[in-house]
Amino acid sequence: MIKNENLFWRKIYTSPFFFFLGIIILIFCFVSFGKESYRYYKINKEVSSLKQEIKKLEEKKIQTKELIEYLETESFQEKQARLELGMKKPNEQVVILTGASKKIENKSIDINSENNKDTKENNSKIINPIKWWEYFSK
Repeated sequence: MIKNENLFWRKIYTSPFFFFLGIIILIFCFVSFGKESYRYYKINKEVSSLKQEIKKLEEKKIQTKELIEYLETESFQEKQARLELGMKKPNEQVVILTGASKKIENKSIDINSENNKDTKENNSKIINPIKWWEYFSK
């Protein structure tokens, strides 16, 4: 009876059905392993991108803290009070220059226009081939 049982199990193990069943189970295991490996890869990739984003946000946080510290300094507040509110320190004299830059620009324009007049007069006295020679030789 023991021999009959052994023969029965031996026939099952050596049968083509058992062989194909084993192959199907192996394929199923490999497919499952592949899916899990891909999922693991995607999760690791997402984790690394989130770590990079954390670094960027930490750097931005540090920059923001530095900006806040600068904005809280007395020199910045004094500068803004002078620029936006027109305030001054006690015993300080403020001089406001208006129109000075316009005069300087007008003078430079006048100088350039005088130089252009002089060059035009000089150019009219020079013959054309010499003008071309000067133009190309410069």
